[in-house]
Amino acid sequence: MIYLDHAAATPHNPEVLKLGRLVEPAFGNPSSIHRVGRKSRDLMDQSRYQSANVLECKIGEIIFTSGGTEAVFLGIVGSWLRNKKTIYTSPLVHACVWGALDFLEQHFEVTVKTLPLDAQGFIDVENIDDEILSEAGLIISEHGNSETGHLQPVAKMGKKIQKHKTDSGSNFPLFLVDSAASIVTEKTTLEYTKSDMFIVSGEKFGGLGGSGVLVRKESVNLAPIVPGSQEFGYRAGTENLPGIVTLGAALNVHDKTQEIQRLEFLELNRFIRNLFKENFPRIEITTPEANFLPHVFHFILPESYKGNAHMFVTQCDLEGVCISAGPACSSGSHEGSRVLKNLGCKPAESERGVRLSFGLQTTKEELTKAFKLFEKILCV
Repeated sequence: MIYLDHAAATPHNPEVLKLGRLVEPAFGNPSSIHRVGRKSRDLMDQSRYQSANVLECKIGEIIFTSGGTEAVFLGIVGSWLRNKKTIYTSPLVHACVWGALDFLEQHFEVTVKTLPLDAQGFIDVENIDDEILSEAGLIISEHGNSETGHLQPVAKMGKKIQKHKTDSGSNFPLFLVDSAASIVTEKTTLEYTKSDMFIVSGEKFGGLGGSGVLVRKESVNLAPIVPGSQEFGYRAGTENLPGIVTLGAALNVHDKTQEIQRLEFLELNRFIRNLFKENFPRIEITTPEANFLPHVFHFILPESYKGNAHMFVTQCDLEGVCISAGPACSSGSHEGSRVLKNLGCKPAESERGVRLSFGLQTTKEELTKAFKLFEKILCV
């Protein structure tokens, strides 16, 4: 099997799995005050310190969640319930962001508007003017797009937002960055992204699925979605101790190897891009040549292929090659990619996008074998 869908979920790091087994004896509820509960609490606190150290924030700014989707929902819905101002979002955000926005639009009188894009699909920061900044209570952007690989200028956006708040004496707009995809290769901190909140998801860098973090400045006031005594009052329910502990460990391991991974992924991306350019000159490569996530490569199937991306993915799977027709959470949709539509693709093209994404185990030999399979299926 050749696995090229690491942007959906990546194999668990062996060191992380070993730690997960060590957590098993700590079965207590971290809220219990007896010795078993205290042991569980100690393990969770260690993970919070680890996470805060890697993400360069205060321990009180770490909110453990059940994954990226919950973190996004808490950040978006929780902040809107406190200020009830207009929300501006990048048109290319992940489906979970649209889910939170759709929820607000269905149940509350919320106004959602999109930020302008330039011709290459990057947020046009110059056209985020004072009118937008004065109207917005929250601005949302992905750092890196998990589908096409576009790497957005979030730091530039964040600086502009911060300047507006300083000049106007306002606490708004808040700036939320989805860093779930970008943390694989890019620096992700409140200071680097110039954000008020950002999210990460454990399965993207070797942790367990069902674990995530919302990092939010202590000054940011959120309304709890499900109020409880956990996570500083922002969550309810017994914590997922194995997920939390392994997330902290995965972050720690990943932090030590991130730059090396980035260079390796860049080389793999150049390699597959050159194969496509030399042999599939008419196939449109959607991943930009500059400012992109190096572990993501995206292209549009040619018109000569009489099927959509889902059919192509299935054909590849039958031959032992695992790829994607987009983010895993929307892989069952046959309405076409919202991201591709917002990048200007025609409806038919939006159903023909294919993504390859690399991990630590990916090799040039695997990419060559996968490419030969693509040639066979596409008859190019």
